Amino acid sequence: MSKHNSKEIWDNIYREGLMNHVIQEDISHILKLFKENNIKRILDLGCGSGRYIKLLSKEGFNTKN
Repeated sequence: MSKHNSKEIWDNIYREGLMNHVIQEDISHILKLFKENNIKRILDLGCGSGRYIKLLSKEGFNTKN
């Protein structure tokens, strides 16, 4: 499979909402740790669907992707 075809497949999966968008239970613990340690900036390395970067942004963190 060529890179072009695999990108199209990935784009279709994402566009159709077939990605796992379930937020894990422990994220509230992680958010608490970030806040307690004065962490304000988050870098998303683009390794998934973006579900956590969206949540972190809503929680007031400065997010970059």
